[in-house]
Amino acid sequence: MTNNPQATSTTAGRDYLALAREAFNSSTTFFDSSIRAPVEAAIRQFQGVHPRGSKYHTDAYRSRSRLFRPKTRTSVRKNEAIASEALFSTNDVVDISAEDEDNPIVRASAAVKNALLNYRLRKSIPWFQVSMGAYQDAQVVGVCVSYQYWKYNAKKGIDQPCIDLRPVENIRIDPGSDWCDPINSSPYVIDMLAMRVMDVRARMNNPDPTTGQPRWNKLEDATILAAQQSYSDTTRQTRERGRTDSTQNSTAVRDFAIVWVRQYIMDIDGEDMVWWTLGGEAMLTDPVPLVDVYPTGQRPFVMGYSCIETHKTNPDGPVGITKDVQAELNEVANQRIDNVKFAMNKRYFVKRNAQADLRSITRNVPGSVTLMNDPEKDVKVQETQDVTGSAYQEQDRLNSDFDDVAGVFSPSSVQTNRQLNETVGGMKLLNVNTNQVGAYQLRTFCETWAEPVLRQVVALEANYETDEVLLKMCGEQAGLPEEFDIHVI
Repeated sequence: MTNNPQATSTTAGRDYLALAREAFNSSTTFFDSSIRAPVEAAIRQFQGVHPRGSKYHTDAYRSRSRLFRPKTRTSVRKNEAIASEALFSTNDVVDISAEDEDNPIVRASAAVKNALLNYRLRKSIPWFQVSMGAYQDAQVVGVCVSYQYWKYNAKKGIDQPCIDLRPVENIRIDPGSDWCDPINSSPYVIDMLAMRVMDVRARMNNPDPTTGQPRWNKLEDATILAAQQSYSDTTRQTRERGRTDSTQNSTAVRDFAIVWVRQYIMDIDGEDMVWWTLGGEAMLTDPVPLVDVYPTGQRPFVMGYSCIETHKTNPDGPVGITKDVQAELNEVANQRIDNVKFAMNKRYFVKRNAQADLRSITRNVPGSVTLMNDPEKDVKVQETQDVTGSAYQEQDRLNSDFDDVAGVFSPSSVQTNRQLNETVGGMKLLNVNTNQVGAYQLRTFCETWAEPVLRQVVALEANYETDEVLLKMCGEQAGLPEEFDIHVI
């Protein structure tokens, strides 16, 4: 393979580097104009931060109440608790059964896969964190995306399947993809990955012996530096929330510096081709058929969601659906708190140039003495009427509205429905609708993300698993010797 990156960009009469740039630029333009702003607003809402452009960020509200009531985060945590209980309530993480129960070979295969996948999900893959993180992404930003692959490192003793969650801003697909299956219906999938320079150089020197990923082209430091400085993402910075961007570093090309590489999967003449680039600067590999890199023949990405919006590839999640009610909750709460502060700490009008102790007036310390010449003429107290019960009633109704929209059940919903909460039957009526919405969200998530991901992991096991000790143990757990008289897998 040549070491000239530009020489590898043209294969079979096509300039693949130019094709990659075109796909990336068009998909990024759509993402920036249509998806990025709602995603960042949803992340800020989940974090309990007012959206950009809010009046609470202006100088006029600098000294006023600017609280953010964490109803959104509470609802997401409740849905996560429901999901964790549903997905991890049994000893086995998954249950795989044979489609043809009359065929003993099929039943034996299902039994082995069931034992093998349960072992991997308990020991090798942090399935609890991955599944809960994916469900959180689906609720907050609307979609979750994961990358399934086999990780092999002989020196470190790593030989196992992996599931990596991808931030939504690091995945690019065609805007015109089918909403039912965005990944597989898109003419291309672009995966942006932050890698350390040492890992990039290692891939330049050594191919992947298990997956067949080809050796990367060797590039000069100047080209690597260009990829290091070429990408800064506002969505990632919003997620970091005030922290230094974890992918930003100095301008020097050091082993631990971060550079951005991209994996392209693109439909070329009816066949999926795969290649890697260093940002938009140079080709890292020649395009090869997908099946040569991923023997399962499937695109190794899955995009799922928890709320269905027909004909929309990036639907809103529960966080996006509740944004207006959350904003009204903050407004009512902050207005009420400001009113209480004014009622308990009076506002004073002091005559200009009057000889009054302004520091004592503003401190408003009980038992203090404030000196002035003429209290009747120099100082006037502005009386503020105390907040009425209507503000709290409005708050209760907004809490109930939020719970209805978000699909969660909370004591505030009970308190605002006195006629229902006075009986046990009324409590059940309040809870039944919430259970239906929560179950619907979880079922949608499992159908669109969890099950497709597990199917890909099973396919990875069938193609790459070589641990004889593990296979023997799973075969014994599946009862192959006794039930099927099978002693070698």
